[in-house]
Amino acid sequence: MVCYFVANITRPAEALQQRMPQRQIGNLRVWTATAIVFANLLAWLVGASALLESREHYRARVEIVTANYAEILEARILEKIRVIDDALLRLQWEAERELRQGGIEGGDLDAFIERQTTQLPEVLGLRATDAEGTARWGKDVKAAGGFLDLSGREHFQAFATGGHEGLYIAKPFLDKSTQQWALALARAYRHPDGRFAGMVGAGLRVSSLTAMMQNFDVGRAGSVVLRHADTGLIARYPPVPGEAGLPGHSKVSAEFKALIESGKPVAHFHTLNTPDGIERIYAFRRLPALPMTLAVGMARDEYLAPWHAEAL
Repeated sequence: MVCYFVANITRPAEALQQRMPQRQIGNLRVWTATAIVFANLLAWLVGASALLESREHYRARVEIVTANYAEILEARILEKIRVIDDALLRLQWEAERELRQGGIEGGDLDAFIERQTTQLPEVLGLRATDAEGTARWGKDVKAAGGFLDLSGREHFQAFATGGHEGLYIAKPFLDKSTQQWALALARAYRHPDGRFAGMVGAGLRVSSLTAMMQNFDVGRAGSVVLRHADTGLIARYPPVPGEAGLPGHSKVSAEFKALIESGKPVAHFHTLNTPDGIERIYAFRRLPALPMTLAVGMARDEYLAPWHAEAL
């Protein structure tokens, strides 16, 4: 009787002892699996964080590169315009000197213009008008039936009716004699008593600006764009086929328009809405004292190509 009781008491204990190792093994397996999951999750988070940090590194680097390119190109454009403006100032002073001496001598002023033009291969030519806007001196001023009439041009009207002083940079125009696009730069000259006497002007070849842009490695899908203050295109490289690539085209992205309206002199912007449909980051600069803006962009797919390789 006693033995039976003892035997019945010890059997559950033995069973419990037999079951305990299995539970411990099960618990160990659960904890091991949980630890592996958390370790992998931690490794994934660390890897993802490193990839995101690397991505921002490439983005920051392209912002530095485009900003440097834009700053250098701005300096070169300003220098080119300064050289042409110096020639216009000399022509203005010469016309005013001849007026002080009794009137402009056509042969003398034409010879003076010819000497200045030989030093400026990037311009289509220098011209001078009278007070009515008739181009009487300079290159290709003779038109069918008389002299070339520039009275309706934007820059002449600015001087004749608006009293503009200093250098005026008008929108690009297509020169009919050469079929080349040019950017009009002009100054007024005056009689000794201050009355408006006419305008001196030069046409800067747009192709010379495009040639400057080619010297910057923005990648195969990058873009360099120079625009007038009204957002009209002046020059771009590489060229874009169709209307969007022609000087004067003024359709721009919402990001660019917002930046123009902000008045900021220097900035970066990102846009998907480009004329050729390529997503880019642009460095933006507003040229000081000139009605121009400059944007240098690099394509997202190109500047993130090394990052994509890392992520893979």
